Amino acid sequence: MGPDININIYENPNCLISGECNISHMKKPLSSTGLNIPVESCSGMAEMRLGKSVYSKREIGMARALRNARIGLWEFDLATCTLTCSDEVCRIIGTDELTSTSSVEAILKKYIHPDDLDRVSREFTELASCASGTLDTMLRIVGPDDSVSIVRVEGEQIAGPDGKPAWLFGTIQDITERIHAEDELKAAKAQAELYVDLMGHDINNMNQIAMGYLELADDIIEAHGSLGTEDRFLITRPIETLRANSRLIDNVRKIQKSKAGVYKAEEIDIESLLREVISRFPAVAGRDIKITLVSTCSCIVIANELLKEVFLNLIGNAIKHSTGRLSVNVRAEKYEECGHMKCRVEIEDDGPGIPDDLKMKLFDRLSLEKTRASGKGFGLCLTKILVDDFNGRFWVEDRVSGDYTMGSRFVVLLPAVEKCGK
Repeated sequence: MGPDININIYENPNCLISGECNISHMKKPLSSTGLNIPVESCSGMAEMRLGKSVYSKREIGMARALRNARIGLWEFDLATCTLTCSDEVCRIIGTDELTSTSSVEAILKKYIHPDDLDRVSREFTELASCASGTLDTMLRIVGPDDSVSIVRVEGEQIAGPDGKPAWLFGTIQDITERIHAEDELKAAKAQAELYVDLMGHDINNMNQIAMGYLELADDIIEAHGSLGTEDRFLITRPIETLRANSRLIDNVRKIQKSKAGVYKAEEIDIESLLREVISRFPAVAGRDIKITLVSTCSCIVIANELLKEVFLNLIGNAIKHSTGRLSVNVRAEKYEECGHMKCRVEIEDDGPGIPDDLKMKLFDRLSLEKTRASGKGFGLCLTKILVDDFNGRFWVEDRVSGDYTMGSRFVVLLPAVEKCGK
């Protein structure tokens, strides 16, 4: 059998230093290690106070400071295997008491995020076995309401009179708000960098294309004095490119405003929206393009006016990245997932398709930096950002399963606010 570990929880932070309140209760086996672990209840703190103890002003200030900072104190006696905690530990964990009928193993499994449990156990073992003299780690705590908080745990070894490690002493602090603020700041920074790269790369490329056509037109005029009818495309293509530039700039502004909450969410009828989107694509000279809407229901979703840009971009990409004849089928239908009604919109084409090794790269938000480094466009990345903002999902698949050369199918899945009608 292994040693006994006593877990004592006190409200008076000085108990951690003086050791005056070293009390233990029931012992429950920790099955995975063979250790007998007593668990002290957090309730009944008043009974644990010593009547003769009187806080000084400094001690009262220290206790309030620790509570306001959400810092809990803990101490582990390596000789007696006694773990002592301040009551702020209970507040951080999110419970008023750790019941004496629960083993430490059960408590750890209940409150520490399962993805962090093995790592945290390993780090404390290393600290106690002198493999590491200090501890500084972050972990997630799962509260009784399934909410997840992030805490920072610091600890160090304290030597006894003989110079050997005698105690482990440390703190636990709730840093959830700080981490969330840092994440929001990083996301905002990444978004700003995305806008700069988008404007710098995509617009510059389109300007180069327009300049190429115009320089060629200028050469013809210089040589022949005028442009013939057959040279008209040297003017129309730059006009189309400049319009695309304007749309790109407008879309970036719209996304910035959307992030700022300028656009208000509203109920949108998907079928009506798709009909409006399709009407925005006029006939393309020299090409046989057919866009067909096949709708089995009318789904209502919560989004804003930028949802229109999602489908304009997807249909536009199907036309832009193909040549000759093209068929684009747009389908909206109800889709049930885990008991919740979804609106599934499919935009499929019989164009050249997307190779399998590129599908995941196109939609992996973690690869935005790689996308910037590779010099490729951001149209689909922006579309995915919008769909994510609408609490939806977005992916691509083969129109004919297993054969990407037969065309692509882009799928947008959005939560429906009401059941779709036939």
